[in-house]
Amino acid sequence: LNSNEQRKNYVNWIEEQRNYFNDSTHWLMNSIASKDNRSSNFFLYICQLLSIEQYLKEFKKDKNISIISENYFLIQFLKDNLKDKYDIKTPGGLNLFLFLEKLVIFFKGLLNYLKIIFYLIENYFFAKLSKTNKTSPPSGDVYLFHDLINSSNFKNSIVQGVIFGEYPNWLVDNNKTVKTLPWFYKNLKNKKNLYKNLRLKNAFIPEDWLGISDYINSLLNSFKSAFTINEKIKYQDIKLKNLIKTEKLLALSSKAAIFFRYIPSLKKWSVNLKSITYFDNYQNQIFEQPIRIGLRSLEIKTKSIGFYPTLHSKNFLSYHSTCNEWNSKSKPDIVACSNNLCKSTLSSQGIPENRIKIISDLQRYSFENINFDKKLSKNLLIILSLFPEVNAEMLNKIAHISDYLVDEIGLNITIRPHPYDKKANILKKLKWKNLPSKW
Repeated sequence: LNSNEQRKNYVNWIEEQRNYFNDSTHWLMNSIASKDNRSSNFFLYICQLLSIEQYLKEFKKDKNISIISENYFLIQFLKDNLKDKYDIKTPGGLNLFLFLEKLVIFFKGLLNYLKIIFYLIENYFFAKLSKTNKTSPPSGDVYLFHDLINSSNFKNSIVQGVIFGEYPNWLVDNNKTVKTLPWFYKNLKNKKNLYKNLRLKNAFIPEDWLGISDYINSLLNSFKSAFTINEKIKYQDIKLKNLIKTEKLLALSSKAAIFFRYIPSLKKWSVNLKSITYFDNYQNQIFEQPIRIGLRSLEIKTKSIGFYPTLHSKNFLSYHSTCNEWNSKSKPDIVACSNNLCKSTLSSQGIPENRIKIISDLQRYSFENINFDKKLSKNLLIILSLFPEVNAEMLNKIAHISDYLVDEIGLNITIRPHPYDKKANILKKLKWKNLPSKW
């Protein structure tokens, strides 16, 4: 199967969906729109179908072929698309199993919305509890960072996440007004301490600017977004109707409602501002979209910058796009990356070159002048992904030869967790109390 061709076909189909829904916020906040093939098997199922069709054409001499799958939705998808050409036999009771699977997914979605409602109520309560004075909207020119918070205990820095390094502190040292919009990859404990620290950092807290109607609208918009996929837009000659229906149900487990609340809060918070320069990670994910969408609707000067911190596999579909997709209100004005290799990779995946800028690596520890003298380095940096199984396999293999690397070669070994992860989680997965000696 030509995966490059299929990626292109899939991205074009996504663009047709965007145009059909007129670049609506409901479409942009849909899981399919983000093209995240880490959390959705939609594109994988299409590739599996096409691979099986290709095999069947090439090996016609095989009279009987068994396809074994524990996924009832994949079986139904294959049946939908192969039954007109081949004699298909499926497991008995397939329709019953499909109904039960859908019922489970629906109740998981319902439970997800109950968790989101609890999350919103809990954060609203602690935001109000930590508020000592009337909150006034900021004025002037602001640099706003979408800050990933991993702990209720804060370090001595304006921004707590590692994506932007020391850059926000450098801006503060140069008399710029820096604000943070916190978000949480996981629901953090000790909310009282969390909001106390957010107040000390003078963060942009959405709860300060929201009323009950804003929360209700965020929940309703999230629910509508889950079903904003058109079943009639063709993808080659593939029958997608049942697969799309399943994807709509799966989308009920999205956390989009949490991020929909950004749009009304940004409008109220920014009422006295002259300009906003907004920084976020760029992965084309649901958590990024609302602020960029909200910025487009403000009547002040705004600039949105999405930082691309490291290279990714070309199989990660979220970075693939058509040129026209960059007319969307959800896209950053600039995608910033740290070298020519990143720029050429992003450009080859569809981002217009005039939207890509090479900047200094924001994740470095110092913004002092750097000595670029070429010297043989004895430092080994291991950059980890968000997938714990992959990290565990790699670190175990390197630990196996650690004595050779450290004692005989003299390497200094440092690991860098993914920005959404932390050292404690890695050690727990590996069942290590500490990192190996001299790491």
